[in-house]
Amino acid sequence: MALMLPEVPEEIETERLLLRMPLPGDGKKVNAAIRASFDDLQPWLPFARHLPSLEETEINTLEAHVHFLKKEVLRYLIFNKETGGFIGSTGFHGIEWDMPKMEIGYWIDTRQSGFGYMAEAVSALA
Repeated sequence: MALMLPEVPEEIETERLLLRMPLPGDGKKVNAAIRASFDDLQPWLPFARHLPSLEETEINTLEAHVHFLKKEVLRYLIFNKETGGFIGSTGFHGIEWDMPKMEIGYWIDTRQSGFGYMAEAVSALA
């Protein structure tokens, strides 16, 4: 018998934020945030072992879109609802639907730190 996967929202709204699955073309915003935050991200995140090119980030973002649709990894990009500015990324990783269990991961553009955005985003996921 095949496992029926639950419906997963493509967008989640909070008071100040819009969390949505990655879309084609998002790589430019994500790459700019990685570049601005590289020194802070490098010690903690495997994708920040080297400074990615815009093309590498766009490919990664497209792959994240596919993984989301297949419900393998549910990455959400975080945007400020008022300004539309990119804030960071969060989502569910290590998903085991048959258990069910998963982990929440996240990173933030250093320039957006200190405003409580990540706490708000992760709270919405939890």
